Amino acid sequence: MSRDDFISILLPFQYVSFDLFDTLMFRTVSQPAMIFDIAEEWYRIRFDKQINQFRLKREYAENEARNLSNKEITIEDIYKRISLSSIDRKRMMEIECECESSNCIANPIMVDIANKCYQAGKTIIITTDMYLPHETIYRILSKIGVSFHHLFISGEEGVTKQSGKLFPVILNKLNIKADDLIHIGDDDNNDIAQPEKIGIKAAKRLVSFMPNHPAQTIGYNILGPFMASFCLWLHRVKEEEKLNKLYFVAREGYFMKVAYETLFPEEKHLCEYIHLNKNILRLPSLYGEQPFKTFLSMLPPRKDYSWMELFLFLHIKNIEQLCSHIKKHVGSFDENKKFSGANLSEEHHQEIFKLVIEFLNSDIEEQRGLLIQYLKNKKLFSYQVGLINNSLNGNGQSILEKILSHEKISYHIKGIQVSATQACRTTLGKRMRDFFSENTRHPYASNIFIDHALIIEHLLFENAGTALYLKKGEDAKPIVICDEIGVEEKNIVFKEEIQRFAIQYLQNTPIDIQKNIAAKAISNLCSFLSFPSKAEASFIRQFYDVDIDGNNHLINEKPFSKRYIYFKDKPPYARWIEGYLVLHDVSSMEMRLFLLRRILLNTLSNNSNILAFLTYIVSASFYKLTNLSSYLFYKSYCFIKLRIIIIKKLVQHDEHTH
Repeated sequence: MSRDDFISILLPFQYVSFDLFDTLMFRTVSQPAMIFDIAEEWYRIRFDKQINQFRLKREYAENEARNLSNKEITIEDIYKRISLSSIDRKRMMEIECECESSNCIANPIMVDIANKCYQAGKTIIITTDMYLPHETIYRILSKIGVSFHHLFISGEEGVTKQSGKLFPVILNKLNIKADDLIHIGDDDNNDIAQPEKIGIKAAKRLVSFMPNHPAQTIGYNILGPFMASFCLWLHRVKEEEKLNKLYFVAREGYFMKVAYETLFPEEKHLCEYIHLNKNILRLPSLYGEQPFKTFLSMLPPRKDYSWMELFLFLHIKNIEQLCSHIKKHVGSFDENKKFSGANLSEEHHQEIFKLVIEFLNSDIEEQRGLLIQYLKNKKLFSYQVGLINNSLNGNGQSILEKILSHEKISYHIKGIQVSATQACRTTLGKRMRDFFSENTRHPYASNIFIDHALIIEHLLFENAGTALYLKKGEDAKPIVICDEIGVEEKNIVFKEEIQRFAIQYLQNTPIDIQKNIAAKAISNLCSFLSFPSKAEASFIRQFYDVDIDGNNHLINEKPFSKRYIYFKDKPPYARWIEGYLVLHDVSSMEMRLFLLRRILLNTLSNNSNILAFLTYIVSASFYKLTNLSSYLFYKSYCFIKLRIIIIKKLVQHDEHTH
């Protein structure tokens, strides 16, 4: 049903009642009880104190309160039954209310309908079965932007929609008849059957998106916290390094900049978006000494190449003329013949490369001049600057520094990266800092991120193709020429949904909480990359990636084989192997075996400490076993205690009856 069709149903009624939870708004968690986990974490962060198994205690207290009460309960009724000190009880109750309002997002289509009804002069009523206090419900309604006249909360009225007793209360208090009112909600019993029993018209709500949509879970629960942690760390680095300007490098720098400016809007004037990818730097870097070595360092890692592919890689316009030039000097030359990456260093290929440099000499000169002018226009040399990107090897910064040094231009650049390889740390040393090494004790988090960096980059990209080269504009100023976005245009609608939810997280969550979640945010990101849900993998599968190998989905649809789990073989063109495995219904046990194999191979290939690997496995297993034992023990205790209370209540009821 369309928005206009739905509004036409409401036109005959002066009084329009809306359910709140799962109608006008959704929680950002897949289960309401997960709010208690968030509240426990927030409490630990703010007061440096742990309330173990809070979720179980909170669930049990609510069950006990409901079983012992003859009317609808309030949050105070629940917390009276949690064994905490009066101070901790008050703090925890306030934090739970804050978590509820922070972890809610509007259902835009229903909020729009409610506000249109309000503007049309209808009386808007909010009707909710909820134990939360009046102030918290008001805060939620204000946050999602709903205008209303009356609010009926089951906890305040002592009766519920579920029992059907709340609707007569509304009619009596407003002194209206049943056919004056229409109620809109999501629950077949509470919002449809119960009001219809007493003659109130009822309608099922519309949704802009389904609750717990993958875009929401990835954006709000994964990307949002990760970007919050990264940007808060970046802000601290800016202060520590005394940086005057932050340059966010295209294309992944796009959303990094958006996130940073969302958290620090007063620093927008310090933020600049800049194109400094390998395409922009490649030709200028070939000017001067050892161009062949520089060229090799900028090639994408592949088993083999052809000269035709390398010509395209260099964006050579007149390939036919270049091939003729080469053949005049080396005789036999087949530009389409494949050769291994290792063979590229052979003298024969170096001779060909020298001829390519001769052919490109004027282009190299032009691009070098345009690059220097572009950087001057961006005032890169005028400040102590941070260069923010997702480079893993630091090649871009290293090559930029070589170009500037060759031009005898002084600069003050600090590379600021999400993660970095050991080679990057060795090359750049104190000229760079990376987020992962400073914010997690997880020994393999950086490796997990490095293996999956492409997935995250696609969630951060701007809606444009990659930069190719520089060109003089009409005013003689250098302008960046970008590739056509091509098939990646299909990514935009999915990516923008994820980014929208990530921004909502940045806007919703208190800054004191965001400052203390870096380790958890990294852990959650790694869990998502290593053990995605099927819904998340299906959503990311729709993304395209364009590179030198052509256009491919991040997760392909090639036939599945068990060897991808147990051996080094990879499904061809699968950018996200874990997503590929999940979509082929690989068991959780096999997924863990795959992860352990991958970690072990990384450990061995990087000469890491094998003892650290074994310690990680043992400690992770011990932690999960201890947590499970504690959970089962407390759950059993609560179950037995609650059964005793119910039996006593039944006995007392029988004695009273007789």
